[in-house]
Amino acid sequence: MKLLCEENSSLGMVLRSKGILKASDNEKWYYFDLVAGDYEIRLGEPDYTGRVVVIGSQLDLEKIEELFNKKA
Repeated sequence: MKLLCEENSSLGMVLRSKGILKASDNEKWYYFDLVAGDYEIRLGEPDYTGRVVVIGSQLDLEKIEELFNKKA
């Protein structure tokens, strides 16, 4: 989340992001919301698949996808 918040990151200008992801090291699911450089992460109910939405400009989709596909 910190990298998504950075204005000068190589990911592009991220204005808003939200999603649900399963932890790679346990069975927990995490929901996140990011707006204007501020983010919140919380535990959530299991889902059948993770989902992520990133809204912004000049986004590097490959780098963002790599970021969310990293293994712990």
